[in-house]
Amino acid sequence: MTETPSEIVLIPSISQPFQIETSIAAFSQPLANLLAHIDLPTENILSPIEERRKVIYSLKSTLEILPIEDRQKAEYLSKFTVAITVGLFDGALNFLWDETINALNRLVANFDLQYFYNVASTISSKYKNLTSKEDLEAISHHDLLEICRRIGLINDINFTRLEYVNYLRNHASAAHPNQNDISGIEMLGLLENCLKYAITTKPDHSAIKLKQLLENIRVNEIPSEDFNIIGQTFSKHP
Repeated sequence: MTETPSEIVLIPSISQPFQIETSIAAFSQPLANLLAHIDLPTENILSPIEERRKVIYSLKSTLEILPIEDRQKAEYLSKFTVAITVGLFDGALNFLWDETINALNRLVANFDLQYFYNVASTISSKYKNLTSKEDLEAISHHDLLEICRRIGLINDINFTRLEYVNYLRNHASAAHPNQNDISGIEMLGLLENCLKYAITTKPDHSAIKLKQLLENIRVNEIPSEDFNIIGQTFSKHP
């Protein structure tokens, strides 16, 4: 006997650890029946139920990285969760990565666009005439990460973490045709890295000091007697 919609429970319960798996199965079968009814493939489309269960059980604690006021407005996380629940991990990764790029663009726009584009032009001449916040869309995702690393908005380790998410997005998400799978535990790690190191990140002390110096250089003439002090200060930063 199949469960009715009222019996499907997707909220994790410690006292009933198998209820999630049973509920996902009851939720998935109608989808598979629909695909079969309209003569579409059903094999190798959805991530395994046990992998979805791993994500759902740990999702609440992982999302606590994001402040509650931000979480309540995070439509991308609702889409991410729905995609996970139905087994479309590749789609979930795409929703997550799109917001990661949006967050980095906001970080750059609030930091120093002129400095960002100065560095961008050393990476590729095609970025030479970019100036506005809207122009950030022309920066490739890999170059965005690299420029953020060079100007100190993300450190080397977090650059590598986010570049790995970008790699999987290009090779294991709905953004590009592929046959690569992502596990539930891996998906949780990708979510945590994007939330911690891009979506909620703020410029550190070094980046803030650099921003202040650049603003002063553009507005004021710095006395020569201050050169050594400024140099000594910046030699201590990454």
